[in-house]
Amino acid sequence: MSETNDKITIMNKVDVMKIMRTNLRILILAAAILLVSFGTVNASSCQTFSYPNIKVIGITWGNSTHYISAYPGDKDVPLTVTLETYDTNCVFENLVGSLQLYGGITNYDGSQVSTYYTQATQPPSIINMVFYLNIAKNVTMGPNVTVSYPLVLEWDSNNGSINNKQQINVQVPMEGAANLTFAAKNPQITAGKVTNVSITVSNEGSGIASNIGVTASSTQGVSFISQPNEIANLGPGESKNMTFGIYIAPSQSGNSQAGASVVINLNGHYISPYGHNTTLESQVGLFTSPPSQASAIVSVENQTLVAGRITETNLSVYNSGSDPITNLSVVLTPVAPLNIIGSDNLNAVPIVAGGKKVNLPITLYMQSSTSAVSTLEISMSYVLDNQQITSSRSISFLNPGNINMSVVSTVISPSSPGQGQIFSITSTVQNTGSQEAVATSVAPKPPSGINILGQNSTFLGSIPVDTPTALTVSFTVSPNAKPGEYTIPVVVSYLNNLNQKENRTFYYNVEIGQAQAAGAGISRQGNTSKGAAVYSRKSGSGGDIVIAIGVIVVAGAAYYLYRRKNAGSREKNNRK
Repeated sequence: MSETNDKITIMNKVDVMKIMRTNLRILILAAAILLVSFGTVNASSCQTFSYPNIKVIGITWGNSTHYISAYPGDKDVPLTVTLETYDTNCVFENLVGSLQLYGGITNYDGSQVSTYYTQATQPPSIINMVFYLNIAKNVTMGPNVTVSYPLVLEWDSNNGSINNKQQINVQVPMEGAANLTFAAKNPQITAGKVTNVSITVSNEGSGIASNIGVTASSTQGVSFISQPNEIANLGPGESKNMTFGIYIAPSQSGNSQAGASVVINLNGHYISPYGHNTTLESQVGLFTSPPSQASAIVSVENQTLVAGRITETNLSVYNSGSDPITNLSVVLTPVAPLNIIGSDNLNAVPIVAGGKKVNLPITLYMQSSTSAVSTLEISMSYVLDNQQITSSRSISFLNPGNINMSVVSTVISPSSPGQGQIFSITSTVQNTGSQEAVATSVAPKPPSGINILGQNSTFLGSIPVDTPTALTVSFTVSPNAKPGEYTIPVVVSYLNNLNQKENRTFYYNVEIGQAQAAGAGISRQGNTSKGAAVYSRKSGSGGDIVIAIGVIVVAGAAYYLYRRKNAGSREKNNRK
Protein backbone atom coordinates (compact mmCIF):
# COMPACT_ATOMS: atom_id res chain seq x y z
CA MET A 1 0.00 0.00 0.00
CA SER A 2 2.85 2.32 0.88
CA GLU A 3 4.51 1.53 -2.43
CA THR A 4 1.27 2.38 -4.24
CA ASN A 5 0.99 5.72 -2.42
CA ASP A 6 4.58 6.54 -3.31
CA LYS A 7 3.87 5.83 -6.96
CA ILE A 8 0.79 8.08 -6.86
CA THR A 9 2.80 10.83 -5.20
CA ILE A 10 5.53 10.57 -7.84
CA MET A 11 2.89 10.63 -10.62
CA ASN A 12 1.25 13.70 -9.08
CA LYS A 13 4.60 15.47 -8.95
CA VAL A 14 5.26 14.58 -12.60
CA ASP A 15 1.82 15.97 -13.59
CA VAL A 16 2.51 19.16 -11.66
CA MET A 17 5.84 19.59 -13.39
CA LYS A 18 4.18 19.04 -16.80
CA ILE A 19 1.58 21.67 -15.97
CA MET A 20 4.24 24.13 -14.80
CA ARG A 21 6.30 23.50 -17.92
CA THR A 22 3.21 24.06 -20.09
CA ASN A 23 2.41 27.33 -18.27
CA LEU A 24 6.03 28.45 -18.60
CA ARG A 25 5.96 27.79 -22.34
CA ILE A 26 2.75 29.81 -22.59
CA LEU A 27 4.40 32.66 -20.62
CA ILE A 28 7.47 32.61 -22.89
CA LEU A 29 5.25 32.55 -26.01
CA ALA A 30 3.19 35.48 -24.70
CA ALA A 31 6.35 37.50 -24.00
CA ALA A 32 7.65 36.77 -27.50
CA ILE A 33 4.30 37.77 -29.03
CA LEU A 34 4.36 40.99 -26.98
CA LEU A 35 7.84 41.83 -28.26
CA VAL A 36 6.93 41.09 -31.90
CA SER A 37 3.63 42.96 -31.59
CA PHE A 38 5.23 46.05 -30.03
CA GLY A 39 7.93 46.08 -32.69
CA THR A 40 5.31 45.77 -35.42
CA VAL A 41 3.18 48.59 -33.99
CA ASN A 42 6.22 50.79 -33.54
CA ALA A 43 7.38 50.15 -37.11
CA SER A 44 3.87 50.61 -38.44
CA SER A 45 3.51 53.98 -36.75
CA CYS A 46 6.62 55.13 -38.59
CA GLN A 47 6.23 53.33 -41.92
CA THR A 48 2.49 53.22 -42.56
CA PHE A 49 1.18 56.70 -43.37
CA SER A 50 -2.36 57.94 -43.75
CA TYR A 51 -1.82 60.21 -46.78
CA PRO A 52 -1.74 63.11 -47.06
CA ASN A 53 0.50 63.47 -43.99
CA ILE A 54 1.76 66.89 -45.20
CA LYS A 55 -0.65 69.68 -46.12
CA VAL A 56 -0.36 73.29 -47.33
CA ILE A 57 -1.66 75.85 -44.81
CA GLY A 58 -0.39 79.08 -46.35
CA ILE A 59 1.05 80.61 -49.57
CA THR A 60 2.36 84.19 -49.78
CA TRP A 61 4.79 86.29 -51.81
CA GLY A 62 7.64 87.43 -49.57
CA ASN A 63 9.03 85.83 -46.42
CA SER A 64 7.90 85.53 -42.82
CA THR A 65 9.05 89.07 -41.96
CA HIS A 66 8.29 91.03 -45.12
CA TYR A 67 5.33 90.58 -47.45
CA ILE A 68 5.43 91.92 -50.99
CA SER A 69 3.25 92.23 -54.10
CA ALA A 70 4.72 90.24 -56.98
CA TYR A 71 4.69 91.93 -60.38
CA PRO A 72 5.56 90.86 -63.98
CA GLY A 73 9.26 91.43 -64.57
CA ASP A 74 10.28 90.88 -60.92
CA LYS A 75 13.54 89.01 -60.35
CA ASP A 76 14.60 86.86 -57.41
CA VAL A 77 11.28 87.36 -55.61
CA PRO A 78 10.59 85.01 -52.65
CA LEU A 79 7.49 82.79 -52.55
CA THR A 80 6.81 81.19 -49.14
CA VAL A 81 4.84 77.92 -48.97
CA THR A 82 3.89 77.01 -45.38
CA LEU A 83 3.43 73.27 -44.72
CA GLU A 84 2.18 71.29 -41.71
CA THR A 85 3.31 67.69 -41.01
CA TYR A 86 1.01 65.38 -39.04
CA ASP A 87 -0.46 61.82 -38.60
CA THR A 88 2.89 60.02 -38.06
CA ASN A 89 5.55 59.48 -35.41
CA CYS A 90 8.33 59.45 -38.00
CA VAL A 91 11.12 62.01 -38.11
CA PHE A 92 11.32 63.45 -41.65
CA GLU A 93 15.00 63.09 -42.62
CA ASN A 94 16.44 65.13 -45.52
CA LEU A 95 13.08 66.63 -46.55
CA VAL A 96 13.28 68.20 -50.02
CA GLY A 97 10.51 70.20 -51.71
CA SER A 98 10.74 70.61 -55.51
CA LEU A 99 8.36 73.19 -57.01
CA GLN A 100 7.66 72.37 -60.67
CA LEU A 101 7.37 75.67 -62.61
CA TYR A 102 6.01 76.70 -66.00
CA GLY A 103 4.22 79.53 -67.84
CA GLY A 104 6.87 82.24 -67.49
CA ILE A 105 7.71 81.51 -63.83
CA THR A 106 11.22 80.10 -63.31
CA ASN A 107 13.71 79.53 -60.52
CA TYR A 108 16.02 82.46 -59.79
CA ASP A 109 18.71 80.78 -61.96
CA GLY A 110 16.32 80.30 -64.91
CA SER A 111 15.59 76.60 -64.37
CA GLN A 112 12.08 75.13 -64.25
CA VAL A 113 12.47 73.56 -60.79
CA SER A 114 13.04 75.43 -57.52
CA THR A 115 14.03 73.36 -54.47
CA TYR A 116 14.12 73.78 -50.71
CA TYR A 117 15.95 71.47 -48.28
CA THR A 118 15.70 70.88 -44.54
CA GLN A 119 17.62 68.22 -42.59
CA ALA A 120 15.20 66.79 -40.01
CA THR A 121 11.68 67.61 -38.85
CA GLN A 122 9.66 65.95 -36.07
CA PRO A 123 5.89 66.03 -36.71
CA PRO A 124 3.69 67.72 -35.88
CA SER A 125 5.51 70.86 -37.02
CA ILE A 126 5.32 73.88 -39.34
CA ILE A 127 7.77 74.27 -42.25
CA ASN A 128 8.22 77.50 -44.24
CA MET A 129 9.66 76.61 -47.64
CA VAL A 130 10.98 79.72 -49.45
CA PHE A 131 11.47 79.56 -53.22
CA TYR A 132 13.22 82.44 -55.04
CA LEU A 133 11.60 82.96 -58.45
CA ASN A 134 11.77 85.08 -61.59
CA ILE A 135 8.53 86.36 -63.15
CA ALA A 136 8.56 87.07 -66.89
CA LYS A 137 7.19 90.39 -68.11
CA ASN A 138 4.45 88.67 -70.15
CA VAL A 139 3.00 86.70 -67.20
CA THR A 140 -0.69 87.46 -66.70
CA MET A 141 -1.59 88.81 -63.28
CA GLY A 142 -4.76 90.36 -61.95
CA PRO A 143 -7.70 90.01 -59.58
CA ASN A 144 -8.62 86.40 -58.67
CA VAL A 145 -5.84 84.91 -60.84
CA THR A 146 -4.17 81.79 -59.40
CA VAL A 147 -1.83 79.21 -60.96
CA SER A 148 -1.42 75.62 -59.73
CA TYR A 149 2.14 74.30 -59.47
CA PRO A 150 3.01 70.72 -58.38
CA LEU A 151 5.16 70.56 -55.23
CA VAL A 152 6.99 67.19 -55.01
CA LEU A 153 8.07 66.29 -51.46
CA GLU A 154 10.70 63.57 -50.82
CA TRP A 155 12.15 62.39 -47.50
CA ASP A 156 13.72 59.53 -45.58
CA SER A 157 12.45 58.19 -42.23
CA ASN A 158 14.29 57.66 -38.98
CA ASN A 159 13.47 53.90 -39.03
CA GLY A 160 15.57 53.38 -42.16
CA SER A 161 12.85 53.61 -44.82
CA ILE A 162 13.84 55.83 -47.74
CA ASN A 163 12.38 57.39 -50.87
CA ASN A 164 9.09 58.47 -49.29
CA LYS A 165 7.35 60.74 -51.79
CA GLN A 166 4.25 62.92 -51.92
CA GLN A 167 2.96 65.48 -54.45
CA ILE A 168 0.83 68.49 -53.49
CA ASN A 169 -0.67 71.04 -55.88
CA VAL A 170 0.20 74.55 -54.70
CA GLN A 171 -2.28 77.29 -55.65
CA VAL A 172 -0.06 80.38 -56.14
CA PRO A 173 -1.91 83.73 -56.07
CA MET A 174 -1.11 85.98 -59.04
CA GLU A 175 -3.01 89.09 -57.93
CA GLY A 176 -0.41 91.49 -59.36
CA ALA A 177 0.49 94.85 -57.83
CA ALA A 178 -1.28 98.19 -57.55
CA ASN A 179 0.50 101.28 -58.89
CA LEU A 180 -1.24 104.49 -57.77
CA THR A 181 -0.63 107.89 -59.38
CA PHE A 182 -2.05 111.29 -58.41
CA ALA A 183 -2.79 114.36 -60.55
CA ALA A 184 -4.65 117.60 -59.90
CA LYS A 185 -7.85 117.63 -61.97
CA ASN A 186 -7.93 121.45 -61.93
CA PRO A 187 -4.60 122.86 -60.72
CA GLN A 188 -5.78 126.48 -60.63
CA ILE A 189 -6.73 127.89 -57.20
CA THR A 190 -7.67 131.41 -56.12
CA ALA A 191 -5.98 133.23 -53.26
CA GLY A 192 -8.30 134.69 -50.64
CA LYS A 193 -11.13 132.17 -51.04
CA VAL A 194 -11.82 128.53 -50.22
CA THR A 195 -11.14 126.27 -53.20
CA ASN A 196 -12.29 122.67 -53.52
CA VAL A 197 -9.37 120.80 -55.05
CA SER A 198 -10.05 117.57 -56.94
CA ILE A 199 -7.23 115.00 -57.20
CA THR A 200 -7.54 112.15 -59.71
CA VAL A 201 -6.19 108.85 -58.37
CA SER A 202 -5.35 106.29 -61.09
CA ASN A 203 -4.32 102.66 -60.70
CA GLU A 204 -1.79 101.88 -63.43
CA GLY A 205 -0.97 98.44 -61.99
CA SER A 206 -2.51 95.00 -62.51
CA GLY A 207 -3.98 94.41 -59.02
CA ILE A 208 -6.75 95.90 -56.90
CA ALA A 209 -5.94 98.56 -54.28
CA SER A 210 -8.48 98.96 -51.48
CA ASN A 211 -9.08 101.25 -48.47
CA ILE A 212 -7.06 104.08 -50.04
CA GLY A 213 -6.64 106.88 -47.51
CA VAL A 214 -4.54 110.05 -47.95
CA THR A 215 -3.55 112.98 -45.73
CA ALA A 216 -2.71 116.24 -47.54
CA SER A 217 -0.18 118.75 -46.19
CA SER A 218 1.96 121.69 -47.35
CA THR A 219 4.72 123.94 -46.02
CA GLN A 220 3.65 126.99 -48.08
CA GLY A 221 1.05 128.64 -45.85
CA VAL A 222 -1.90 126.55 -47.07
CA SER A 223 -4.85 126.02 -44.71
CA PHE A 224 -6.71 122.74 -45.22
CA ILE A 225 -10.45 123.12 -44.71
CA SER A 226 -11.01 119.37 -45.22
CA GLN A 227 -8.98 116.27 -45.99
CA PRO A 228 -9.29 114.00 -49.06
CA ASN A 229 -12.07 111.44 -48.97
CA GLU A 230 -11.21 107.73 -48.83
CA ILE A 231 -11.55 105.45 -51.88
CA ALA A 232 -12.88 101.96 -51.11
CA ASN A 233 -11.55 100.10 -54.16
CA LEU A 234 -9.58 100.94 -57.28
CA GLY A 235 -9.17 98.22 -59.89
CA PRO A 236 -6.55 98.00 -62.65
CA GLY A 237 -6.96 100.87 -65.12
CA GLU A 238 -9.55 102.65 -62.96
CA SER A 239 -9.47 106.31 -61.88
CA LYS A 240 -11.44 108.02 -59.12
CA ASN A 241 -11.37 111.49 -57.56
CA MET A 242 -10.46 112.69 -54.09
CA THR A 243 -11.71 116.13 -53.05
CA PHE A 244 -10.55 118.46 -50.27
CA GLY A 245 -10.86 122.16 -49.45
CA ILE A 246 -7.92 124.58 -49.06
CA TYR A 247 -7.44 128.27 -48.42
CA ILE A 248 -4.47 130.49 -49.38
CA ALA A 249 -4.37 134.01 -48.00
CA PRO A 250 -3.60 136.90 -50.38
CA SER A 251 -0.29 138.74 -50.01
CA GLN A 252 0.01 142.01 -48.09
CA SER A 253 -0.49 143.97 -51.31
CA GLY A 254 -3.88 142.36 -51.74
CA ASN A 255 -2.76 140.03 -54.56
CA SER A 256 -0.80 136.82 -54.55
CA GLN A 257 1.67 136.16 -57.33
CA ALA A 258 -0.21 134.84 -60.34
CA GLY A 259 1.16 131.51 -61.45
CA ALA A 260 3.06 130.83 -58.20
CA SER A 261 3.28 127.13 -57.56
CA VAL A 262 2.01 125.40 -54.43
CA VAL A 263 3.15 121.85 -53.67
CA ILE A 264 0.68 119.55 -51.89
CA ASN A 265 2.24 116.53 -50.14
CA LEU A 266 0.14 113.36 -50.10
CA ASN A 267 0.92 110.67 -47.53
CA GLY A 268 -1.30 107.69 -46.98
CA HIS A 269 -1.85 103.98 -47.18
CA TYR A 270 -3.81 101.29 -49.00
CA ILE A 271 -4.36 97.53 -48.87
CA SER A 272 -2.37 95.71 -51.56
CA PRO A 273 -3.90 93.00 -53.80
CA TYR A 274 -2.49 90.39 -51.39
CA GLY A 275 -4.07 92.01 -48.34
CA HIS A 276 -0.98 93.77 -46.94
CA ASN A 277 -1.01 97.34 -45.59
CA THR A 278 1.09 99.53 -47.91
CA THR A 279 2.21 103.14 -47.47
CA LEU A 280 2.34 105.74 -50.25
CA GLU A 281 3.93 109.14 -50.84
CA SER A 282 3.25 111.55 -53.70
CA GLN A 283 3.03 115.24 -54.59
CA VAL A 284 0.79 117.37 -56.79
CA GLY A 285 1.32 120.95 -57.90
CA LEU A 286 -1.24 123.77 -57.87
CA PHE A 287 -1.07 127.33 -59.20
CA THR A 288 -2.52 130.45 -57.61
CA SER A 289 -4.36 133.31 -59.28
CA PRO A 290 -4.96 136.75 -57.71
CA PRO A 291 -8.25 137.33 -55.87
CA SER A 292 -9.36 139.90 -58.46
CA GLN A 293 -10.55 137.79 -61.35
CA ALA A 294 -8.06 138.55 -64.09
CA SER A 295 -9.25 137.95 -67.62
CA ALA A 296 -6.19 135.91 -68.64
CA ILE A 297 -4.71 133.28 -66.29
CA VAL A 298 -1.56 131.46 -67.30
CA SER A 299 -0.28 128.06 -66.08
CA VAL A 300 1.82 125.14 -67.26
CA GLU A 301 0.99 121.44 -67.40
CA ASN A 302 4.32 120.15 -66.06
CA GLN A 303 5.93 121.88 -63.09
CA THR A 304 8.88 119.50 -62.62
CA LEU A 305 12.14 119.88 -64.54
CA VAL A 306 15.13 117.51 -64.42
CA ALA A 307 18.58 118.95 -64.93
CA GLY A 308 20.16 118.00 -68.24
CA ARG A 309 16.86 116.88 -69.76
CA ILE A 310 14.67 118.59 -72.37
CA THR A 311 11.06 119.00 -71.24
CA GLU A 312 8.21 119.60 -73.66
CA THR A 313 5.06 121.01 -72.08
CA ASN A 314 2.15 123.36 -72.70
CA LEU A 315 1.66 126.89 -71.49
CA SER A 316 -2.08 127.31 -70.86
CA VAL A 317 -3.82 130.69 -71.01
CA TYR A 318 -7.33 130.65 -69.53
CA ASN A 319 -9.93 133.37 -70.11
CA SER A 320 -11.70 133.56 -66.75
CA GLY A 321 -14.13 136.23 -67.88
CA SER A 322 -17.25 135.99 -69.99
CA ASP A 323 -16.04 138.30 -72.78
CA PRO A 324 -13.55 137.15 -75.40
CA ILE A 325 -9.98 138.36 -75.50
CA THR A 326 -8.20 138.91 -78.83
CA ASN A 327 -4.69 139.37 -80.22
CA LEU A 328 -3.08 137.44 -77.38
CA SER A 329 0.72 137.38 -77.50
CA VAL A 330 3.12 135.92 -74.92
CA VAL A 331 6.79 136.67 -74.31
CA LEU A 332 8.85 134.23 -72.15
CA THR A 333 11.91 135.21 -70.11
CA PRO A 334 13.65 132.28 -68.39
CA VAL A 335 15.80 132.92 -65.32
CA ALA A 336 19.12 131.01 -65.30
CA PRO A 337 19.73 128.10 -65.12
CA LEU A 338 16.44 127.66 -67.05
CA ASN A 339 16.54 128.00 -70.86
CA ILE A 340 13.97 128.21 -73.67
CA ILE A 341 14.60 126.07 -76.74
CA GLY A 342 13.19 127.86 -79.79
CA SER A 343 11.56 131.28 -79.90
CA ASP A 344 10.76 133.10 -76.68
CA ASN A 345 8.00 135.06 -78.46
CA LEU A 346 4.97 132.81 -78.96
CA ASN A 347 2.70 133.31 -81.94
CA ALA A 348 -0.30 135.56 -81.40
CA VAL A 349 -3.65 133.88 -80.73
CA PRO A 350 -6.52 135.62 -82.58
CA ILE A 351 -9.22 134.95 -79.99
CA VAL A 352 -9.88 133.14 -76.71
CA ALA A 353 -13.58 132.83 -75.88
CA GLY A 354 -14.87 133.44 -72.36
CA GLY A 355 -14.40 130.43 -70.06
CA LYS A 356 -12.05 128.75 -72.55
CA LYS A 357 -8.31 128.20 -72.63
CA VAL A 358 -5.62 127.84 -75.26
CA ASN A 359 -2.50 125.66 -75.04
CA LEU A 360 0.79 127.03 -76.35
CA PRO A 361 3.58 124.39 -76.70
CA ILE A 362 6.96 125.35 -75.19
CA THR A 363 10.26 123.47 -74.84
CA LEU A 364 12.38 124.01 -71.71
CA TYR A 365 15.89 122.92 -70.77
CA MET A 366 17.25 122.94 -67.22
CA GLN A 367 21.05 123.17 -66.87
CA SER A 368 22.90 121.37 -64.09
CA SER A 369 22.37 123.28 -60.88
CA THR A 370 21.94 122.81 -57.14
CA SER A 371 18.92 125.13 -57.15
CA ALA A 372 15.67 123.45 -56.10
CA VAL A 373 13.46 126.01 -57.88
CA SER A 374 13.70 127.74 -61.26
CA THR A 375 11.55 130.58 -62.58
CA LEU A 376 9.96 131.51 -65.88
CA GLU A 377 8.81 135.15 -66.33
CA ILE A 378 5.82 135.61 -68.62
CA SER A 379 4.56 138.83 -70.21
CA MET A 380 1.16 138.83 -71.91
CA SER A 381 -0.58 141.35 -74.12
CA TYR A 382 -4.18 141.11 -75.33
CA VAL A 383 -7.22 143.19 -76.21
CA LEU A 384 -10.30 143.17 -74.01
CA ASP A 385 -13.26 145.45 -74.68
CA ASN A 386 -11.19 147.30 -77.29
CA GLN A 387 -8.53 148.10 -74.72
CA GLN A 388 -4.90 146.95 -74.83
CA ILE A 389 -4.03 145.13 -71.62
CA THR A 390 -0.64 143.90 -70.49
CA SER A 391 0.19 141.74 -67.53
CA SER A 392 3.10 139.79 -66.10
CA ARG A 393 3.26 136.42 -64.42
CA SER A 394 5.94 134.27 -62.77
CA ILE A 395 5.80 130.48 -62.85
CA SER A 396 8.03 128.42 -60.59
CA PHE A 397 9.34 124.93 -61.42
CA LEU A 398 10.66 122.28 -59.05
CA ASN A 399 14.13 121.00 -59.97
CA PRO A 400 14.96 117.62 -58.44
CA GLY A 401 18.69 117.03 -58.90
CA ASN A 402 19.99 114.07 -60.87
CA ILE A 403 21.63 111.48 -58.58
CA ASN A 404 23.09 108.44 -60.34
CA MET A 405 24.68 105.80 -58.10
CA SER A 406 26.89 103.09 -59.63
CA VAL A 407 29.27 100.44 -58.30
CA VAL A 408 32.94 101.00 -59.17
CA SER A 409 34.48 97.97 -57.47
CA THR A 410 33.57 95.18 -55.03
CA VAL A 411 35.68 93.00 -52.73
CA ILE A 412 34.21 89.98 -50.86
CA SER A 413 36.39 88.72 -48.01
CA PRO A 414 36.78 85.80 -47.81
CA SER A 415 35.74 85.25 -51.40
CA SER A 416 33.97 81.94 -50.64
CA PRO A 417 32.94 81.82 -46.96
CA GLY A 418 31.92 78.54 -45.37
CA GLN A 419 29.05 77.54 -43.12
CA GLY A 420 29.23 79.37 -39.77
CA GLN A 421 31.87 81.82 -41.08
CA ILE A 422 31.91 85.66 -40.98
CA PHE A 423 32.46 87.54 -44.25
CA SER A 424 32.23 91.14 -45.47
CA ILE A 425 31.37 92.95 -48.70
CA THR A 426 33.27 96.16 -49.38
CA SER A 427 31.88 98.08 -52.35
CA THR A 428 33.00 101.41 -53.79
CA VAL A 429 30.10 103.46 -55.18
CA GLN A 430 30.21 106.70 -57.12
CA ASN A 431 27.61 109.38 -57.77
CA THR A 432 27.93 110.29 -61.44
CA GLY A 433 24.91 112.59 -61.42
CA SER A 434 24.72 116.34 -61.00
CA GLN A 435 23.44 116.52 -57.42
CA GLU A 436 24.93 115.48 -54.07
CA ALA A 437 23.15 112.64 -52.25
CA VAL A 438 22.56 113.49 -48.58
CA ALA A 439 21.51 111.46 -45.53
CA THR A 440 22.71 108.29 -47.25
CA SER A 441 22.13 104.98 -45.48
CA VAL A 442 22.85 101.35 -46.38
CA ALA A 443 20.44 98.49 -45.52
CA PRO A 444 21.35 94.91 -46.56
CA LYS A 445 18.47 92.49 -47.23
CA PRO A 446 20.19 89.06 -47.01
CA PRO A 447 18.30 85.87 -47.92
CA SER A 448 17.60 83.04 -45.48
CA GLY A 449 20.82 81.38 -44.32
CA ILE A 450 22.81 84.63 -44.16
CA ASN A 451 22.49 87.05 -41.24
CA ILE A 452 23.56 90.68 -40.86
CA LEU A 453 26.45 91.20 -38.46
CA GLY A 454 25.71 94.36 -36.50
CA GLN A 455 22.98 96.92 -37.21
CA ASN A 456 20.35 96.40 -39.91
CA SER A 457 21.11 99.85 -41.35
CA THR A 458 24.32 101.91 -41.56
CA PHE A 459 24.37 105.72 -41.96
CA LEU A 460 26.98 107.03 -44.45
CA GLY A 461 26.11 110.73 -44.65
CA SER A 462 26.61 112.65 -47.92
CA ILE A 463 27.99 111.28 -51.19
CA PRO A 464 29.28 114.18 -53.33
CA VAL A 465 29.32 114.11 -57.13
CA ASP A 466 32.22 112.14 -58.72
CA THR A 467 33.64 111.15 -55.33
CA PRO A 468 34.17 107.38 -54.84
CA THR A 469 32.76 106.30 -51.48
CA ALA A 470 33.36 102.94 -49.81
CA LEU A 471 30.64 101.05 -47.95
CA THR A 472 31.20 97.85 -45.98
CA VAL A 473 28.61 95.39 -44.67
CA SER A 474 29.38 92.21 -42.73
CA PHE A 475 27.46 88.95 -42.43
CA THR A 476 27.55 85.55 -40.77
CA VAL A 477 26.71 82.35 -42.63
CA SER A 478 24.29 80.09 -40.78
CA PRO A 479 25.91 76.75 -39.79
CA ASN A 480 23.02 75.04 -41.57
CA ALA A 481 23.08 77.19 -44.73
CA LYS A 482 23.03 75.11 -47.89
CA PRO A 483 26.21 75.58 -49.96
CA GLY A 484 25.77 77.37 -53.25
CA GLU A 485 25.53 80.86 -54.74
CA TYR A 486 23.50 83.44 -52.79
CA THR A 487 22.40 86.88 -54.02
CA ILE A 488 22.45 89.62 -51.37
CA PRO A 489 20.52 92.83 -52.16
CA VAL A 490 21.88 96.01 -50.54
CA VAL A 491 19.58 99.06 -50.58
CA VAL A 492 21.23 102.49 -50.65
CA SER A 493 18.76 105.25 -49.62
CA TYR A 494 19.36 109.01 -49.84
CA LEU A 495 17.65 112.40 -50.16
CA ASN A 496 17.79 114.68 -53.21
CA ASN A 497 17.84 118.46 -53.13
CA LEU A 498 14.02 118.55 -52.72
CA ASN A 499 14.31 116.40 -49.60
CA GLN A 500 12.68 113.55 -51.49
CA LYS A 501 13.77 110.02 -50.62
CA GLU A 502 15.30 107.93 -53.41
CA ASN A 503 16.57 104.34 -53.38
CA ARG A 504 19.07 102.32 -55.38
CA THR A 505 19.52 98.57 -54.90
CA PHE A 506 22.78 96.76 -55.67
CA TYR A 507 22.99 92.97 -55.90
CA TYR A 508 26.05 90.98 -54.81
CA ASN A 509 26.59 87.27 -55.55
CA VAL A 510 28.40 85.25 -52.86
CA GLU A 511 29.46 81.60 -53.15
CA ILE A 512 28.86 79.77 -49.83
CA GLY A 513 30.97 76.65 -49.32
CA GLN A 514 31.00 73.75 -46.86
CA ALA A 515 32.07 74.30 -43.25
CA GLN A 516 35.79 73.81 -42.64
CA ALA A 517 35.25 71.71 -39.50
CA ALA A 518 34.68 67.93 -39.65
CA GLY A 519 31.27 66.33 -39.23
CA ALA A 520 29.34 67.87 -42.09
CA GLY A 521 25.64 66.99 -42.21
CA ILE A 522 23.77 64.87 -44.75
CA SER A 523 23.30 66.50 -48.13
CA ARG A 524 21.11 65.63 -51.11
CA GLN A 525 22.15 66.15 -54.71
CA GLY A 526 19.89 68.16 -57.02
CA ASN A 527 18.90 71.73 -57.78
CA THR A 528 19.99 74.25 -55.19
CA SER A 529 17.77 76.82 -53.53
CA LYS A 530 18.77 80.14 -51.99
CA GLY A 531 16.59 79.73 -48.91
CA ALA A 532 17.25 77.05 -46.28
CA ALA A 533 16.07 76.48 -42.74
CA VAL A 534 17.04 73.55 -40.52
CA TYR A 535 14.60 71.79 -38.24
CA SER A 536 15.96 69.11 -35.90
CA ARG A 537 14.53 67.26 -32.98
CA LYS A 538 15.77 64.21 -31.00
CA SER A 539 13.60 61.07 -31.30
CA GLY A 540 12.57 58.98 -28.24
CA SER A 541 14.14 55.63 -27.14
CA GLY A 542 11.07 53.83 -25.72
CA GLY A 543 11.47 50.93 -28.22
CA ASP A 544 14.97 50.13 -26.90
CA ILE A 545 13.65 49.84 -23.32
CA VAL A 546 10.92 47.37 -24.31
CA ILE A 547 13.42 45.21 -26.23
CA ALA A 548 15.72 45.13 -23.21
CA ILE A 549 12.84 43.99 -20.95
CA GLY A 550 11.96 41.24 -23.43
CA VAL A 551 15.50 39.90 -23.47
CA ILE A 552 15.52 39.74 -19.65
CA VAL A 553 12.19 37.82 -19.60
CA VAL A 554 13.40 35.23 -22.14
CA ALA A 555 16.74 34.73 -20.34
CA GLY A 556 14.98 34.27 -16.99
CA ALA A 557 12.58 31.72 -18.43
CA ALA A 558 15.39 29.68 -19.98
CA TYR A 559 17.28 29.64 -16.68
CA TYR A 560 14.15 28.48 -14.83
CA LEU A 561 13.65 25.53 -17.25
CA TYR A 562 17.27 24.55 -16.86
CA ARG A 563 16.98 24.49 -13.03
CA ARG A 564 13.74 22.47 -13.07
CA LYS A 565 15.19 19.93 -15.49
CA ASN A 566 18.25 19.34 -13.27
CA ALA A 567 16.08 19.11 -10.16
CA GLY A 568 13.82 16.52 -11.82
CA SER A 569 16.80 14.38 -12.86
CA ARG A 570 18.26 14.35 -9.35
CA GLU A 571 14.90 13.38 -7.81
CA LYS A 572 14.47 10.50 -10.30
CA ASN A 573 17.93 9.19 -9.52
CA ASN A 574 17.21 9.32 -5.79
CA ARG A 575 13.99 7.30 -6.26
CA LYS A 576 15.89 4.61 -8.03
